[in-house]
Amino acid sequence: MKYLLTGGAGFIGSHLAEELLNRGHEVCVVDDLSTGQIRNVQHLKGHRAFRCIVDSVTNRQAMAELVDDADIILHLAAAVGVHLVVESPIRTIETNIKGTEVVLELAAKKTKRVVIFSTSEVYGKSTQPIFSESDDLVLGPTIRSRWSYAASKMIDEFLALAYFKEKTTPVTIVRLFNTVGPRQTGRYGMVIPRFVEQALNDRPITVYGNGQQSRTFIHVHDAVRAILALAESDGTIGEVFNIGGTETISIGALATLVKELVGTTSPIVFVPYDQAYEAGFEDMESRVPDIRKLQEQLTFEPQLTLRQIILDVAEYQETSMTGRVKPMSATDTEQSSQAVDGGCRPATGDCEDRGAHRDRVVEMHHATGLPGPDSSRGCSMSAAVSTRKRRREPSTRHQLKAGTALALQVVAGARPTGPCRHRAGSGDALGRRSGSPLSTSVSTGRNSCMPSSAVSAFKYRRAAARSTK
Repeated sequence: MKYLLTGGAGFIGSHLAEELLNRGHEVCVVDDLSTGQIRNVQHLKGHRAFRCIVDSVTNRQAMAELVDDADIILHLAAAVGVHLVVESPIRTIETNIKGTEVVLELAAKKTKRVVIFSTSEVYGKSTQPIFSESDDLVLGPTIRSRWSYAASKMIDEFLALAYFKEKTTPVTIVRLFNTVGPRQTGRYGMVIPRFVEQALNDRPITVYGNGQQSRTFIHVHDAVRAILALAESDGTIGEVFNIGGTETISIGALATLVKELVGTTSPIVFVPYDQAYEAGFEDMESRVPDIRKLQEQLTFEPQLTLRQIILDVAEYQETSMTGRVKPMSATDTEQSSQAVDGGCRPATGDCEDRGAHRDRVVEMHHATGLPGPDSSRGCSMSAAVSTRKRRREPSTRHQLKAGTALALQVVAGARPTGPCRHRAGSGDALGRRSGSPLSTSVSTGRNSCMPSSAVSAFKYRRAAARSTK
């Protein structure tokens, strides 16, 4: 099967691409890198069944060719994160609605299978203890920009279901509840990566509001299993599904748990919403999904616990910190070069301000001595990307080092008995560790085998690192 992933260089999209390739499918990713990052898919660039296009999903000419070539479209491209939504409501609304319009219009012409990615935000200010797909959706006033994201996603859902009813376009809608895991950034307000980053750096862990708001979290590997099962089933067409975890926790208790697992001395500080976001900001006191519909359709149950989620994020960030390079160096330009020459290439259609943009890119490459884009390929990437490349984090591949993996087993005295993502071993064609939890859980249904003393091992390494400072 040929899959097209819009927004595929993002956190969830990169994990979907990885698993689809692992299953033997062809994958094409299109992403304008507004919130996605090349480094999320850099390890896939050598795979013969993988393509990456640096362009906007709103580029109708480029998207027409990509949709036509695909069998299934996973439409993830969107503005994400509360901070981004509050600060850039125009971008949020236009990105979410226009992109979905283009995807659905093109998919309908060829009756292509589409999965639309929505959000738990659409439930808004509902006072239900848990949210089911048929519940009323209650949003706040339009003077609060915070609700623009939820409203735009509701329009996406209405539009998708309208295409299903009027044009029989085979669509499925998934509402994701706090999907978390490696490669997710706290830059746009995602709470677990933000807490973990603060804890690893021994900075205050900042809880917005009173900390009593309750949430559930699901590991990205569990979410990927559910998403692909829904995409491959004809019985899910025309339906809406919640995808989320089953462990409910308050944000205050989450901060305490992160502090315990990371082994930090960071204090927990409560910050009023008005200071964290904007005056009059409204949050949902509870965001807990009813996933019975998903469970009945797929016999689905999340396999990874909240503690495992936090440890995975901490391991990823700890490894990433050791290889972090300051931005605005020659490496930033290297990312742009890699986007064109190292696996992610431009769309073949025209770009806005094509000539001026090419001059800027060529000048940049001459200045740094890095290889430039092939002029025969047309526009190197969208103009919007060119202005962002100077401030983007460098493209680096982050994966668990063998030494760290062994530390989890040797120091903790744990000897895993089944497939485990922390076991040191040779990587496969995707650059993954052998026996990764995603591939084994999909094929065999077995749970991942996080070492029983992983928490102690993690604290041991951090304490050892402090002692050598």
